[in-house]
Amino acid sequence: MISLAMMVFSTVTFSQELELIDGKYYNGNEPFTGISREYHDNGNLKIRMNIKDGVPDGNTRLFYEDGSLKEQRSFKNGMKDGIWIQWDKDQNRVAEASYKNDLKHGYWYLWDQEGNKRYEMYYVKGEKEGNWYIWDAQGNLAMERAY
Repeated sequence: MISLAMMVFSTVTFSQELELIDGKYYNGNEPFTGISREYHDNGNLKIRMNIKDGVPDGNTRLFYEDGSLKEQRSFKNGMKDGIWIQWDKDQNRVAEASYKNDLKHGYWYLWDQEGNKRYEMYYVKGEKEGNWYIWDAQGNLAMERAY
């Protein structure tokens, strides 16, 4: 029980203590496992990253200087895996992408500043598939393309 508590309390660090070597994060001579946090100059959180055995694993969140959420990323064993979402400074969702095993896989969407969906794309194992759509600023279908 004591070793579990020590592990929990010792797995949070600030990114300046970590060193990135050959694509892996190290704390001293050991690949880092835990939560890394980096802060903006104003003290607000900039990046919160889950790391396991030196590589991103789980959710990573990036924040604007005012503390609002900028991006949410998902990794599995250092590879892009899951849904990635991006927001503008007004917290409007502007992009959503899907990855699996470091490849584009699933739906990708883009919205404009007014919240109108402008693009819908689909990938399977990094390759374009299905119907892709583009809408104009008024919401009219401007293009459809089959892959």
